[in-house]
Amino acid sequence: MHQALSQLDDLTLVSNDLSQARGFTLTAIIRNEMYFLPAFLRHYRTLGVKRFIFLDDQSDDDSRAFLCAQDDVMVVESKYRFGDQIPEESGHQLGLSGERMCLMWRSLLVAKYCGGEWSLHLDADEFLSLPQGQTMEALVESFANTDATTGWAVMLDMYPTAISDLSNNPNKNSLDPDAGWYFDGRPHLALNGSDEPKMVYPGCRARILHTYHLHPRTKKIERYLPFLRPNPRAFNAIRKPILLKWSADSFFETNHRVTPSVPLPMILPLMHFKFTPHIHEKIQKVVASGQHFRGGWAYRHLDQALAAMAEHDARFLDACSVKHSGFEDFRRTGNAIGFD
Repeated sequence: MHQALSQLDDLTLVSNDLSQARGFTLTAIIRNEMYFLPAFLRHYRTLGVKRFIFLDDQSDDDSRAFLCAQDDVMVVESKYRFGDQIPEESGHQLGLSGERMCLMWRSLLVAKYCGGEWSLHLDADEFLSLPQGQTMEALVESFANTDATTGWAVMLDMYPTAISDLSNNPNKNSLDPDAGWYFDGRPHLALNGSDEPKMVYPGCRARILHTYHLHPRTKKIERYLPFLRPNPRAFNAIRKPILLKWSADSFFETNHRVTPSVPLPMILPLMHFKFTPHIHEKIQKVVASGQHFRGGWAYRHLDQALAAMAEHDARFLDACSVKHSGFEDFRRTGNAIGFD
């Protein structure tokens, strides 16, 4: 473990010490994720995850109690908060001066409990899709003799048919991953040799912001003359290193970049359940907390886009939308690469 990480290791056990347990491991940082957690655990148990380690950032819903009751889940906590600034000395050693503790937590979780082994690091609204019947153990075994250290995923926003479905959804208390979700069926990323994947399409959120002329990166002249920019600019990060083989020198540079990194020649499809019935509540809490990047900048713009959609009683669906039925949808649309 990097010395700077060791200096900030204040993680303390909340429940169920699985630090010495064996089996494929998933780590995650959570706060008030009860809407996702039951489905999240079911999904990853099916994929063969044997040990879950959650850092709970002071949840005040039922998330902690629910996780503490699970035999295969270990819960830890920290005296810091998600958006606290990394102490200067440790931040300087990692080149992360001024960054938030969530970066240090991500590195610390993987380094402390998964060093030298392949593991998953995810958020609670992210669901990896694999071919029918494949497990994580089998997947990592297939590249056991390579020098790779990083498996990159494409974050595919999953959405319902229309904006009205956010308020009319019968599953308001818990996520149903099989409830007829759609995604943009265009290739989002392309392999890029020894570098991180290259973005070729910026995703659903960028598309929606572009449609309603709300994209913050659109130049003023493009707003008046949209034919100058028929395709949306990038908005949110859509590539993420989720499958990691951690070394003593590894650490997260950002939430979407780890170093050092030798990428696998594949792109993993990651279902990102952003547009759920809880999206409005999530936006309000993020903006009010001030804990996220630039005070929740991306959430503020997303809120504007959803308001514009509601005003027009609009649909999320576009000509490129595909209804999700399984892994083959992602392979067919160029969003699952390297599984052949």
